[in-house]
Amino acid sequence: MKLIIADDDGNQIESIYEIDTLTREQIVEQVPNWIERVKAQSENAEEKANMAVAAGFNNTPHIKVEYDLNWDGGNYTSVGQFAYVPVALIEAYGGMNDNAVWQAFKRYTGHDFNHVVNYESTQLFNDNGSVWWENKPTSP
Repeated sequence: MKLIIADDDGNQIESIYEIDTLTREQIVEQVPNWIERVKAQSENAEEKANMAVAAGFNNTPHIKVEYDLNWDGGNYTSVGQFAYVPVALIEAYGGMNDNAVWQAFKRYTGHDFNHVVNYESTQLFNDNGSVWWENKPTSP
């Protein structure tokens, strides 16, 4: 069995495996430790995110995130709007995974992440949507 610890918004913060090997008393005893670990991880992510924001995102790679402020889940057949979210901010929230992308999207755009339709992490972009070139070609 797996115990999933989530934040107030329902985002998974940590998974604890093999909880079925613990007794009820052991689980109750461990809860304060788990809460402290989750708080520390959350504070560390926010600190990293603050540092990334302070460093700025000019000339850094971004991923394309599709969102629609009128969409809140379910099947989506339209074409939404696009935001270009800095990879550095996503990394600050724990790397290229759904939760980190959602948190970075919320932090960067100010929009709630439940409006994210999908994102593309295999191609990188500049903040204006043009293709990212890490080693930009030079003119002859």
